[in-house]
Amino acid sequence: MTASTCSPGARAAAGNAKRASPVVIAFPELYTALQQGTADGWEAPVGNMYDSKFYEIAKHLSVVNWTFNCNELLINDELWQKMTPETQKIVKDTWKEVATETSNKLADDGFWDPAHGRLGAFFTPDAGYVDDPRLAAANLMAAAQRHGARLLTHREVTAIHRTDDRVTGVELDGVDRLDTPVVVNAAGPLSGAFNKLAGIDGDFTVGVRPLRQEVHHVRHGADVPVVADLDLGIYTRPTPGGGLLVGGTEPACDPLQWLENPDDAGSDPTSDVFAAQVTRAARRLPALAVPNRPNGIVGVYDVADDWTPIYDRTALDGCYVAIGTSGNQFKNAPAVGRLMAQLIDSPDTSEYVGEHTGLRIELSAFSRRRHVNDASTHTVLG
Repeated sequence: MTASTCSPGARAAAGNAKRASPVVIAFPELYTALQQGTADGWEAPVGNMYDSKFYEIAKHLSVVNWTFNCNELLINDELWQKMTPETQKIVKDTWKEVATETSNKLADDGFWDPAHGRLGAFFTPDAGYVDDPRLAAANLMAAAQRHGARLLTHREVTAIHRTDDRVTGVELDGVDRLDTPVVVNAAGPLSGAFNKLAGIDGDFTVGVRPLRQEVHHVRHGADVPVVADLDLGIYTRPTPGGGLLVGGTEPACDPLQWLENPDDAGSDPTSDVFAAQVTRAARRLPALAVPNRPNGIVGVYDVADDWTPIYDRTALDGCYVAIGTSGNQFKNAPAVGRLMAQLIDSPDTSEYVGEHTGLRIELSAFSRRRHVNDASTHTVLG
C-alpha cells in the first residue's frame, strides 16, 4: 500500500515499519494525488481531513492511533508579563483543561502536588510472589497427575446433570458425559456462568462478576521491593532481567472494567491505563521512564461482591464452589485445595486448621450466604 505523509523522516520511517510505502506529497497536491490514485491513503489528524474535505474522495476512514503528537503552548514572555494574574490563571486553567481532555491524563488536580504527612503502603518482604504463573500452574497440574488426577483441557462444560437435588455429573461439548458424585466449580471468571448453568446461583447472597485487569511491564534497573502503594493506587514488583511490573489497586479515580463475557477482555493493554499506572509509579521512582507504547498483559479477575473468596458447598448436594478469588488467591491454591477436600469429606465442618502453621480459619468468612463485608477494601488486597 502506498500512503502519503506530509513530512519525511520519523513519520516516513514509521510507515515503512508498518509495511506501507510512504511517499512525501506536498499538501496542496494531496487532494489531486488521492483522486488520481497516486497515493492509496493519507495519514493525518481527522480534523485536517474534514477541513480539507477529503471525505469527497475517500470512502473509508480508519482510526488506528499509530502515532502520538505532542503540542506545546508557547507565549511571548513580554505579552505574558502584560497580563494580569487573573488573565494568566484563565490561560493556564484553560490549557490544563484542554490538555487533560486530549491526552487522558489523570483528572486529580492534586496528583502532581508534593506528598504531605505519612504515606501509606504495604511492604511484605517475606511474602514472595509467583513470577511465572503459567509455569506454576503447570507444576501444580503435574503434581496432581502424580497423585492420580486425570486432566481434560480445552473442553467446554455444557450441562450439569443431577438426580433430584444431587449432582451426578457434567456434560462436555454437548457430547461426552462424566459421571461423578462431586463437582467443584473453580471456573475463575466463568464461575458465575457455571452457577447459572447448574441452577444454583439463586442460593448466594454474595455474587461474582468478571473484571478486566491490566498489569504493565517497564524497564527499571534498580532493585524495587514488592509494594502496594495505596496513596497512588498501584502495586509494583520486580521481574527477572531488570523489569518492573505495575498494577492497580482499584483506586476510586479509576473506573472498573466489568465484563459480561470474559472473552471480551482482549489481549492488549490500553494506552490510557498504561500511562496512568506507570506515571503513578514514576512519582515514586524518579528514574522510571514512561514509554509511549504500552507493554504488559491483560487478565480477568473473578471478583466477589466484597472481594473475598467463596469456598462452600451449594444447595445442589455434591456441588461445591471455590470462586470469587478476586485476583489475590493464586499462592493460596495448595491450602485452598486442602480446605475444599476437608469441606467435601466433612460438609459440616466449621473451621480449617493450617497444616503447617496451626492457624484456625473460620469457614463462615467464605460462606456463599454471608453478609457482604462492607469493611472490605473492595480491591485486590481483599
